[in-house]
Formats: sequence, C-alpha cells, structure tokens
Amino acid sequence: MNVQLKSLLHEFSRFASVGLLVTALGSALIFFSYNILHLGYWGASASSYAMASVVSYYLNKRITFNANGAWKTLAPKFFLNIVCCYLVAYRVAQPVIQYFLAKSPLQENVALLLGIVLFTLLNYLGQKFFVFRAV
Repeated sequence: MNVQLKSLLHEFSRFASVGLLVTALGSALIFFSYNILHLGYWGASASSYAMASVVSYYLNKRITFNANGAWKTLAPKFFLNIVCCYLVAYRVAQPVIQYFLAKSPLQENVALLLGIVLFTLLNYLGQKFFVFRAV
C-alpha cells in the first residue's frame, strides 16, 4: 500500500472515529427532539446539527485534519459546508423515503436516518476538499 493511500485511510479512520462520536450525539439529539420534543422533521434535524456541529468543528480541526488555520478563516467555511451538506442530505432523504415508505408510520424517522448517512458522506468530502484543504 502506498504512503499516500495509507495516510488517507488513517485520516479517514480519525474522521470516522470523531464522526461516530458526533453522529451518536447528533442522532440522540435528533430523535429526542423529534419524538419527545415534537419539533418536527426540520426543527429536530436543524437544532441537532447546530449543536453537534460545534463539537464537530473542534474535534475535526484538531484530531482529524490537524489544521492550524485561524478560526475566522476556517469556521465560516466549516459552517458553510455544514449548511450545504445538511440541506442536500435532508432535501434528498425526505422525498426518497416518502416515495418508498409512503404509508409507514416510521417514514420520517427513516428519512432522518438516511439524512444522517448522506450528511456524513458529504460532510467528509466537504471538510477534506474545502474546509481543511491544505491548511
């Protein structure tokens, strides 16, 4: 295995480790907000991502990408990435699941789960190639 691929796999494993922690936190918040607080699909997903993204920024900046860039430079890019990934993931997830599970009472819960998966994939790519690129 070449050095560049090994480095990429090591970086992705750090991202996945941070991601598991942040995803667990965000997922707990999203399902609590949706099922207990009854914030609805968009309220539950947006509020949980807002809270989990702050944790994600600090952990990914330091642990995953070891970025030393200035907060005022990196944070706006990070949060722009989060917003774009969030909007794409959840705009795609909801109609896809509505189509496949039109009559299921679990429809929005499954859409939230698909949104989490899509968001995670898009977020890694955005952080790797946009936010923390060559920092």
